[in-house]
Amino acid sequence: MAIGRGVVFGPSMKLHLGRHVWLGPYGIFQGEGIVRIGRGTYVGSHFSINCVERVEIGEDCMFGNMVSLIDDNHGTAKGEVAFRDQALVTRPIAIEDGCWIGEKVAILSGVRIGRGAIVAAGAVVRKDVAPGTIVGGVPAAYIRDVS
Repeated sequence: MAIGRGVVFGPSMKLHLGRHVWLGPYGIFQGEGIVRIGRGTYVGSHFSINCVERVEIGEDCMFGNMVSLIDDNHGTAKGEVAFRDQALVTRPIAIEDGCWIGEKVAILSGVRIGRGAIVAAGAVVRKDVAPGTIVGGVPAAYIRDVS
């Protein structure tokens, strides 16, 4: 296991790292949820994992730099209560084994990325990604199957 310089861990975060995990420098773990990162996974620099409930990352995954995982969001009810003061809505994120997450990808709450999928750089993922497929864009959409 290798943890890069300047990685910050929230004081209430529950973090479980498998063997041979590599965390790039200047990443941040925020929140009070449970984060599990499987064996052999590589996470690039300047990552952000905001976890109030649960984020699970499988084995042998690759993450580019500046990837964000966010398992929560503020409420969006119209009315007199400011968005920042509304209750958080959380849904876990799951990334299965062998995925490749490109540079500057944002993965939002409730998303499951299937085994061996690829998410192209700069994508915003707000829906599940089928195993063995490539998605990209904002919002992320199917491009083709992995060949």
